[in-house]
Amino acid sequence: MSWESRPSPIASLTPFFSFGSFAFKQGSDRSVEIGLASKLQLGGALDLISSFSIGEQPINFGLDDQKDLIGLVKVELGMNATLNAANRFFLRYEQSRYSDRVATVSDFGMSAARAESWMMGIETQLPEADLTIGLRNDYALSHGTVSLMTPGRMLKDGTILYDHKSYGLGRSVNLRPVLAVQHDIYGGTLNFGADFGSWDRTDLEGIELSFSRQF
Repeated sequence: MSWESRPSPIASLTPFFSFGSFAFKQGSDRSVEIGLASKLQLGGALDLISSFSIGEQPINFGLDDQKDLIGLVKVELGMNATLNAANRFFLRYEQSRYSDRVATVSDFGMSAARAESWMMGIETQLPEADLTIGLRNDYALSHGTVSLMTPGRMLKDGTILYDHKSYGLGRSVNLRPVLAVQHDIYGGTLNFGADFGSWDRTDLEGIELSFSRQF
């Protein structure tokens, strides 16, 4: 649910609230997010976009299918720049910070964990279609530490003593090409997209083809 307001001709503010089907029930499957999005138009050729939200998200931290709720703070930043009548440049960056959790004998723990992703590219209007090409770095954990409890030794009475181990989180930049085409046909829209492995090893991982029509 969202509500857009325009405090000035060049700016808009949009408070939003989203929730999953189990949001108002007890348990670890509910997800809730509340935040504020904004858009600032500069000179008609540049749009600055931002969003800030907080919430809870169910995540599986263990070896079974059980999920636990964890707090989440998310920030999104972006821009759309009109280069000319047929070309537009876009940039998006997203960062999420997770609340700390203590490791147990069956679940992982996290401390100061942070995940990031970004995407940039060019949208071009062709005579018969819209073409998007660009690069993205997929959403993944990038900072903080992850911890776990590992069996250390066993006492004579059968009691198991566990060792607490921590590992730093990090990631390397893995650029993935982005390719998408949108074509209006038969009163609807034909969409084509391709997924590649990385920029230096462009294995084709998947192809998407869809058609949509509004009645």
